[in-house]
Amino acid sequence: MTALAERFVTLLETITARSNVKVGDIDLIGVAETQRMLEQWIDTDVDVPASATLVDLFEAQVARTPDAVAIVFAEEELLYAEFDARANRLARELLARGVGPESRVAVALRRSLELMIAIYAVEKTGAAYVPLDPDHPASRIAYVIESAEPACVLTASRDRCEGVDGADAPVVEIDTLNLSRRASTPSPTPSGADGSTPIRPRT
Repeated sequence: MTALAERFVTLLETITARSNVKVGDIDLIGVAETQRMLEQWIDTDVDVPASATLVDLFEAQVARTPDAVAIVFAEEELLYAEFDARANRLARELLARGVGPESRVAVALRRSLELMIAIYAVEKTGAAYVPLDPDHPASRIAYVIESAEPACVLTASRDRCEGVDGADAPVVEIDTLNLSRRASTPSPTPSGADGSTPIRPRT
């Protein structure tokens, strides 16, 4: 409350001194608070090996806490080991379809566990993912797909839409792949377009 009161006083004093000032141009955060925000609250620097990829870092966390909750959506949740296993299975499906480093995969999924699995699986192949909103107009979706030229389009039966169906790219419905089978059984991570080539940060 004290901080709010101080900002309100600053606002009144500034307006009194500069009657033509825009409220949006008034700096209500003082030097001390700015330093506290920059040096304490958001000082989140973490040393990361130069050769490490997102996949490397996530797999290290999977190894440390396989039975911890990794992701929650609505009433569903997945443990790190389960999430990683499903992503690995999807990554293998993508590799079998020719996905790999330098290629692209369009992801047309609404917010869900499957969306996160899809994104991470694409990362595991070394490819890039192209996000698509199934609720966008079909013409916009088709334009993005045409421009990106993805190796395939990942969607789900509930998210499949006109723009995706009209795409000149294979469509894969993630919910038909049974990725949850043997969720507790380890599923080694694929690597590279042929399943053996290591993924590098610049691939």
